[in-house]
Amino acid sequence: MFIIFILIFLFIFIFSSIKINIQILKDNKNDEIILEFKLLYGLIKYKVEYPLIEWKVKKKNVAVKVSEEVENNTSSSVVKEKDFGIDYIIEMYRTGRSLFKKYHQPIDYIIENTTWESISWNTEIGLNDAALTGLSTGLIKIIKTNILFFLNSKKVKFKKIDLDSIPNFKSQHIKTSLNCIFSVKIGHIIIAGLKILRLRYLRV
Repeated sequence: MFIIFILIFLFIFIFSSIKINIQILKDNKNDEIILEFKLLYGLIKYKVEYPLIEWKVKKKNVAVKVSEEVENNTSSSVVKEKDFGIDYIIEMYRTGRSLFKKYHQPIDYIIENTTWESISWNTEIGLNDAALTGLSTGLIKIIKTNILFFLNSKKVKFKKIDLDSIPNFKSQHIKTSLNCIFSVKIGHIIIAGLKILRLRYLRV
């Protein structure tokens, strides 16, 4: 009886989906990245929040400052700063491109078997000049459209799309919010993992 229960659970687990919700908020007050995961039809939920990183360009390096909230008896925050040289950034880019080239088959498999549910990307721009505000708003719209066309070329096609850029001629601020929801079956993740193992260990 116990074995039957385990088999039923594994069957449900493999054919269930993991839903991922990525939110990026920046309004000079709540600048954060929120990742939310739902598994087994919402029975298992996990949510984590990260404050947005701060970039500071130095002479030869790029400093990344991350504020990290620590939950304990007294709420506090720890600020960490790390310098990345240009050579390090270039090396990371080359490494990422090499890994993508090597494992493009399992990556493409995951992309093709992912349900891209919705993307909402809203931006509000207000600068100290009305003409500059209008120009910047139009430029942001073009950038968003090009990004969407690029994703479509990579078979990332969302069912619901909301891309909006609004000029604000009354105040100076930049607000943006990105909300992306997609889901993929656990079985497809397992198959992609097996493909990665095959490419890594069974090929020279």
